[in-house]
Amino acid sequence: MDLLDRLRLDVPVAQAGMGGGLAGPELAAAVAVAGGLGTLGLAPPAELREAIRQVHDAAPDRSVAVNLLMPFVRRSHVEACVESRIDVAVVAFGMNRSLMRWLAEHGVIVFVMVGTDKQASRAIACGADGLIAQGCEAGGHIAGDTPALAFLPRALKVAGGRPVLLAGGVAAVDDTRAAMAAGADGVVAGTRFLLTHEARAHPEYQRRILSTDKTFRTTLFGLAWPAPHRVVANAATRRWCHEDGTTKLAPRLINAGSGVLARLPDWATAPLTRIQMPSLPMLSRVASRSGCPSRRWTTRRCTRVSTVLCMTGVLFFDGACGMCTRAHDFLVRHDRTGNVETEPLQGAGVAERLGVPHDRLLESMRWLDSSGAVYSGAEAWNAAWSAALGTRLPLLIYRIPGMRFVQNATYRWVADHRYRFPGKTPYCESHPIAC
Repeated sequence: MDLLDRLRLDVPVAQAGMGGGLAGPELAAAVAVAGGLGTLGLAPPAELREAIRQVHDAAPDRSVAVNLLMPFVRRSHVEACVESRIDVAVVAFGMNRSLMRWLAEHGVIVFVMVGTDKQASRAIACGADGLIAQGCEAGGHIAGDTPALAFLPRALKVAGGRPVLLAGGVAAVDDTRAAMAAGADGVVAGTRFLLTHEARAHPEYQRRILSTDKTFRTTLFGLAWPAPHRVVANAATRRWCHEDGTTKLAPRLINAGSGVLARLPDWATAPLTRIQMPSLPMLSRVASRSGCPSRRWTTRRCTRVSTVLCMTGVLFFDGACGMCTRAHDFLVRHDRTGNVETEPLQGAGVAERLGVPHDRLLESMRWLDSSGAVYSGAEAWNAAWSAALGTRLPLLIYRIPGMRFVQNATYRWVADHRYRFPGKTPYCESHPIAC
């Protein structure tokens, strides 16, 4: 199979079909128009049909791929793919011979993502048209524990001439060249595409990925899908993982018996998603979005449901103020949920992230919540305490008629005189790099 000709590609690059709503039609279409293979993440069948239609409309002469995560795939998903005439199906984290045959009979090219020799051999036996050799460097869920370039020769041998794409740690042109030089027919990139404007990733989520210098493998976010995954640290991992990423006993026991949840309808498992927070050992694959969910998901959930999950975010405070530093430290000590992160207003790029002019940045503290909304002054302080205590009570009290006026007036007076109040060594003096 000549991969580029068969799939109508200009470049041997595929975008990973990231789940959780991250890889929607906007991203898949943009990649397809640019000459790569755009891949849609798994979605409810009706949404999946509409997403496929949108990609077809935006890139009519290009291939459309769908990522079929087997723990969650139902017959209706496959029907949507077949009836909408997709070109490529990526079968991941499980195999079903009859499903793959059904896709092939309708002209769909089937790639299977594998991470071990055994998985690769089974994929070929099930009729895979090609393999995606995933290395352990990959973000999100991981199929094996071998580095990508080390696993590639073994996958090529098993493939027997079928095309093999390399996934895991692919972020730049040099990674693609290295993969092609080692024998791969193309590459699959996920995290790099997650950082684009077309991905449905919240800007705060993208910022955390860009600013981290460490990832680790864990099984913490394994509710309904107890498979290993690579993540960046957050409040949940700090609470429920050991330093090496291994999961503590409580979430490990809960996850071990939770696989049946993957077969339940979305409406049945939605309540579990809504109650997830770092303080509870019940975290699914969407829990990592706490504090930085996708734009569409956040808007829908936070406007309809008053849950603590939406009350996560970052408190920005005056790092040059001793009293403000004392208040900051008090909040951090009493953060019971791990939902609060803090940064000084003097940090690089803060004004741009908050959408506040530089000359007005230090007027008051700010709270950037998980939906992207920005609060200021007394409301920001109450929002931070709601997140820290795991209850919306502080915000509800603030919004009582009359109480808002009193708190705003008090806050304004204190803020105007904050440098006169006793405090401790200002944060920016003890953490100059952060400021």
